Amino acid sequence: MRCLGLGLAALLSLGCSDGVTAPPGTRVEVSGRLERGGVIVLHLIAGGDTVPPGAITWEAFPSGVATLRPDTLGGALLLPVATGTITVVAQANGAVVERALAIAPPPSIVFALLTNGNRDLWRVALDGRDTARLTTDPADDRLPTAAAGRIVFVSTRNGASGLFAVGYQGGAVTPVLTSSAFLDQPALSPTGGRLAFVYADSGAPKVWVANGNGSGARWLAPSLGFLGSVEGWPAWSPDGTRLALMSTAPGPSSLFVVDPSGTVLDTLVDTMTAFQPAWSPDGGRVVFAGAPTGQNTSLFVVSIGGSTARLTNRAGHDDSDPTWLPDGRIVYLASLTDSTAELRWLDPTVPGVTVTIPLPPGLPSSPRYLPPT
Repeated sequence: MRCLGLGLAALLSLGCSDGVTAPPGTRVEVSGRLERGGVIVLHLIAGGDTVPPGAITWEAFPSGVATLRPDTLGGALLLPVATGTITVVAQANGAVVERALAIAPPPSIVFALLTNGNRDLWRVALDGRDTARLTTDPADDRLPTAAAGRIVFVSTRNGASGLFAVGYQGGAVTPVLTSSAFLDQPALSPTGGRLAFVYADSGAPKVWVANGNGSGARWLAPSLGFLGSVEGWPAWSPDGTRLALMSTAPGPSSLFVVDPSGTVLDTLVDTMTAFQPAWSPDGGRVVFAGAPTGQNTSLFVVSIGGSTARLTNRAGHDDSDPTWLPDGRIVYLASLTDSTAELRWLDPTVPGVTVTIPLPPGLPSSPRYLPPT
């Protein structure tokens, strides 16, 4: 292939191996996420028309960094297995066109995994690679939240339910908040400077807020509900100016928006049992786990001040624990049986298509986005 390595402009002006010049505007069009483990759709466009797939020979260089297979809708599918620059080459009617693609690693999540009776924290990229175990204590470690290079999680390593912290790569574990009372469901603000969590001593669980190091803790919204109403599942908005949380103040488990001073700004959901909210990247929507009367738990998305739409609906199986990634995907926990489950992701624009995240053996739970440091 004499023309391989030439730039696109040179290919168009000089033609290729048998002297055929590619028509003006000939190009390789790409759709899909340019990430390792992704599916990228390739089409060759010439003269404004899509070249029939049977007339094209596709190659990818360097060898071994991706595989190619026919696309059922025409063109080709590129399946990268590595990061870095991949050059795709389309040869049709003697003309050769190439395009360089920068392949990035997929986002990573942190989650809890129960294996052989012990639950620890793990991290993994969405394609199942870069897997690492972050904690190894015989205590129960669960419900991680991550920001600014630090993961805060719930652990029983002090004999009660306390909040502890560990780095993204694992290592030393340090206490954040410990008490003989109930501590649960931590949520770090996007900068890591604030921490919301659930606290209960002798009364009903309530959402509290503190500095990121655990200092200055206080009950977030005393005006919401009453002493006996239950609060939980705090989640910070992307700009850190609001929190979504669950409260039984109206009777059923409902979702509210509260500012950091404790002022209730909005009622998000009060028409079904709702919990585990997570904000969209633009702060305009919230995904949550919801259970309409007599139905299984599914994922729903509600617009701030707007309508609610259902994302999943698997009769007899629950979907829960959603976390919204900055690229728009939602990772969640999908139950398979009473004792088995897997982590999946979906794009809310096409919720019927789900992808399973390959994991080590065990029972996963509570996936959360792991921001880059």
